Amino acid sequence: MSGLMPHPGAVIYTTTKAAVIGMMEAMRGELEPKGVICSAFCPGAVATKIAQSTRNRPDEPPSEAQAPDHWFVADSLDQMLNDRGRTPLDAARIVFDGVRAKQFWICTADEDMYQSLMRSRYDAILEHQLPPGAQY
Repeated sequence: MSGLMPHPGAVIYTTTKAAVIGMMEAMRGELEPKGVICSAFCPGAVATKIAQSTRNRPDEPPSEAQAPDHWFVADSLDQMLNDRGRTPLDAARIVFDGVRAKQFWICTADEDMYQSLMRSRYDAILEHQLPPGAQY
């Protein structure tokens, strides 16, 4: 969902997710007439090991992962994913069902929560305001 709901502290992550969403929208329009269906998978919280992803990063160059509060943030994210996240198997089932149904948007997030956030963001865009949760 980070590609749809950008948030401070994850600039690179959010940027790549937003780029993939734009790419998939454009590809669907180009490829659907040729019989190829593209979907955009936008997972919400899924209980994975993403909070420990720094183990895969090189020591240089320095990144936000080396910030003094990094371990607090990683532990908090890990706890949230394990407490509220879907299992990877549940997320996979949602993806397979969505692809079979030829859905474009395939989301695993709690619809009520994200629907409210998306509406707030959409309203802010129409009003030329900074979206909720964004910071200067």
